[in-house]
Amino acid sequence: MKKGLFITVIFIFCCLIRINAQTDKGATLIGGSFHFSNNQANTTDHIKSGNAQLKIGHAFAPNIMWGVQGGYLFGDKTYISSSGNSGFSAGIFNRLYRPLSNAFQLFGESELGYVRSSNRITQDNNIQYSQDAVGLGFTPGLSYSVLDWARIELMLPNIFSVTYTQNRTTDNTRERIFAATTSLSSSSALNTLGLGFSVVF
Repeated sequence: MKKGLFITVIFIFCCLIRINAQTDKGATLIGGSFHFSNNQANTTDHIKSGNAQLKIGHAFAPNIMWGVQGGYLFGDKTYISSSGNSGFSAGIFNRLYRPLSNAFQLFGESELGYVRSSNRITQDNNIQYSQDAVGLGFTPGLSYSVLDWARIELMLPNIFSVTYTQNRTTDNTRERIFAATTSLSSSSALNTLGLGFSVVF
């Protein structure tokens, strides 16, 4: 109880303390991030997925960044049958920074994007289908300035997201899915983390 209260007080103090670190108006960000998860149900069943992104942004106001991003995603699933997928993503993002100290900044990133992927399921015969998805997601994170212009970022990718997906098989059968998901449903805390790097000038 006392430990939890102490951590809460320290966190509030860090948020309220007057500091100098910020993302200045007119700053440009070039960066990337990588997220990989591996959920192992047992020795044979698993779900692996990954996402690598590149982004370019511009601060139109202090601590407010807008930009574009693109990425590559991949996955592999073994459960009764085996399947694999790969694809690309593109979209826009808005990032709000909250400086904590001379080196640390909290940020919240909202993104609207499009994903196109292809999937193959191997069982009795191969089934191929393509997937188009439009989604809105939110990612919180912590940025640490290694140098004045270089930052390392730790984040929780898509802690909350809403997506509309259309699956299309080779015989042109279509399936439409609307879903709201969270990355916190993972059984391992490490599977929810993403690592990023950015250059700000």
